[in-house]
Amino acid sequence: MRTAIFLAIAALTALACSSSSSGNPNSTVEGTVAASTFALGAPTAVDAIDETGARKSARLGADGSFKLELAKGHVYRLVAVGPKGEEPVVFPRTGGRLDKTFRVSSGSAVVALGTVRHFDKAPATGFTIKSASVASGAQQGDGEPGECVDGAIMGTGAPCVDDEEKTQCEGGSAGADDQADGECENGKDAKTGAPCSDADQEGESADPAQAMAIPDKNPPNDIAGCEDGENDGESNDD
Repeated sequence: MRTAIFLAIAALTALACSSSSSGNPNSTVEGTVAASTFALGAPTAVDAIDETGARKSARLGADGSFKLELAKGHVYRLVAVGPKGEEPVVFPRTGGRLDKTFRVSSGSAVVALGTVRHFDKAPATGFTIKSASVASGAQQGDGEPGECVDGAIMGTGAPCVDDEEKTQCEGGSAGADDQADGECENGKDAKTGAPCSDADQEGESADPAQAMAIPDKNPPNDIAGCEDGENDGESNDD
């Protein structure tokens, strides 16, 4: 009888542990490389390199698509790998920043970068950021003059980037910490109210005079807010 009770308790414990650890400990970053824009040779892969130098590679599909599963708790930079070497994937931000890095703070997140295109160098006039690119009265997604569509401002063709990407969680829900997660607005952290500056948000920067690959959409500075089923080492004392 005691053996049967012990086995039943063990089975229930295992089930509880399995339930609490459900979810994906990794997050997904995906996109499609526009091979024809790379004059010196089409990339064959997109690699993610973390702060330790560890590298994960995703070979491009026939349509140029790639998908990277990235572990949380690391800062990553992406590079397009081609026959002539590597080209950094760069994320233009407000204030003229050209970031090369982002952080992954939770698993079970999905970030779509859209189409990634080659630039010989950053445009002299910079990149227009989506939040400032819509003409008065237009709605995002309408294709109206002044809107950022496929990496260009409708009506002018000026290069632009969608910098309003929010973390999406597996299953389609939005990340809990998407809104104002570490963003500096008007000199204050939009989440905590603590004093900050744009410099506080800066990661590794790209050289504007060098070749770079620019996606339609930036990832958040910090990919966070999804339930990945992990409790970061904490346990229930009961």
